[in-house]
Amino acid sequence: MKGKNILDAMSDLAPETLTENEGKNSRRGRTLRVLLIAAAVLLLVGAVVAGTALARKSAGIPPETPNDATDARAADQPTAAPADSDGIAEKPSSGPVKRAPQKIVNDQESGLIFALNDKEDAYTVIGICDRERTEIVIPDSYDDIPITTLAKEDLLEGTDVALLVVSKNVDTIYAPAFFSDKPLVIAVNNENPYYYCVGNCLIDRRNDALVRGFAFSEIPTDGSVKRIAAHAFERCRDLSEIVIPESVKVIEGQAFGKCTSLVSVTLPAGLEEIGGTAFSGCTALKSIELPASLKILDWGAFSGCTALEECVLPDKLDKVSNLLFCDCTNLKKVTLGAGVKTIEATAFADCKSLKEILLNDGLEYISHQPFSGCDALVSLCLPASLKKLDYTSLAFILADVRYEGTVDDWAKIEKVVPKGAKTKNGILVDFEVIHCSDGDIRAVDYHI
Repeated sequence: MKGKNILDAMSDLAPETLTENEGKNSRRGRTLRVLLIAAAVLLLVGAVVAGTALARKSAGIPPETPNDATDARAADQPTAAPADSDGIAEKPSSGPVKRAPQKIVNDQESGLIFALNDKEDAYTVIGICDRERTEIVIPDSYDDIPITTLAKEDLLEGTDVALLVVSKNVDTIYAPAFFSDKPLVIAVNNENPYYYCVGNCLIDRRNDALVRGFAFSEIPTDGSVKRIAAHAFERCRDLSEIVIPESVKVIEGQAFGKCTSLVSVTLPAGLEEIGGTAFSGCTALKSIELPASLKILDWGAFSGCTALEECVLPDKLDKVSNLLFCDCTNLKKVTLGAGVKTIEATAFADCKSLKEILLNDGLEYISHQPFSGCDALVSLCLPASLKKLDYTSLAFILADVRYEGTVDDWAKIEKVVPKGAKTKNGILVDFEVIHCSDGDIRAVDYHI
């Protein structure tokens, strides 16, 4: 259209102007007319090309290259769009658009709350959004992303859940997720390669560990359980007695912690290890027989067992761990096994009823304040085998202290004293006298 307007404009030139130019210089006039007509034609062609390009762009067609044009002219037949069975051309499908994974999901269908991991390839159960449900079934996945973990402590606390079904994709379970004051039945999908359930005990196939049990659970006695995992029965406040089968070699930390009704525990003859705070806070436990096979009795294993009255440590133990009997306020007598070489810090702290502790010949080191708060302790006999004492080993002790070695032997004992500590003869003295086999060492004779 633009080219046509230019031609029309040329036709409107005054006749006298053209005649005058032709009269003066006919060749020059003809040349001018030819140039003007050529310019108009070029403008017209440019307008057509620009319009074509604009139309292709609007239709989403990529620009044609010289090779494309050559290939199109050389082709015998034009390429046709694919057709369906009715001969109607089909439009190419881009497929469904997948939405981005959600970081936190409140899934009303399952009643659970999920959190996406950092790799965005798995969900973790972190809560229950429908707390009035009595049954919870963990889904295999959410939006095609597997649900693999239960890791929220006290997940069931304050809910009405009585049955929980573990799905086939769950490979990690944190036992405190099952803490609850109400009875709970656990079931596991048969296709789960990691866990299974027997006698209402959740068991890990990978290490033969009992992951979680309850007051009415029955531990399998077929040899399938080799260890009681950490927190396995923790806070089972209705558990009154437990028999650990012979196949179990290890009881991990806090396995029976705060089982406040636990009165009777039968340990297997082959048990080798009891983890830290394994029976801590079992306030109804009056006695426990430790098997001769036991090699490790870790820190605080019986701390806070306020009903415990007596304990004999087996010979294979090499130490009395720190805080082992701390706050056992009713403990009256403890006998150390022949293999014990070390009494660690505050091992008997605040055992206010402890009257007698029989230290073994072979004991080499007594650490920081193991007898502090043992107000009922009448006497303490230190073996001649002692090689090292912490400077507070005998601090806050009211007992009559006896040493089976000589005065010279006492002087050879290494006294571990921090720089700047004020002591007498390397010991923080709270007693009046140490009775040695050949004489007494009196506090008044010590020199700072």
